[in-house]
Amino acid sequence: MKFAAFVKGTGFSDKGYEWLFGNLAETTLNFEDEQAFDTFVLGTVQIIVVFLCANNGIGRIDPEPHLRYIAERLKIEPKLLQSLIPTGDPRELLKKMATKGGITEAAVHALQTNLNIAPAELLEIIEKRNRNLMEGTPS
Repeated sequence: MKFAAFVKGTGFSDKGYEWLFGNLAETTLNFEDEQAFDTFVLGTVQIIVVFLCANNGIGRIDPEPHLRYIAERLKIEPKLLQSLIPTGDPRELLKKMATKGGITEAAVHALQTNLNIAPAELLEIIEKRNRNLMEGTPS
């Protein structure tokens, strides 16, 4: 497994469990709270969608600012995030990922509307759609 990500929680000590956490995956990420974990999950979606759209010929999208922004927010090396981008036909991958009304669809729509969207603005759109989905409110 390439990545394992989890929330340790307040007061959790991995003392005595180093063997487990050290061997879960090539890279093990632990987050202090759910918000940081959510940023990782939603930021990963952003990176994947931006790179797939850039490789899909949607337009002149520069994925590097998005990669740097998310990596900086998560304090992760950009190459680690970039390693999560799936290989294959970008169009087919986007079709598989984009659930009607979902966060991937929202990200693709935002990129189609504004090829130069700021990374923070795109993440905000993704986070808003995620909140709406979690609350069961219309997008």
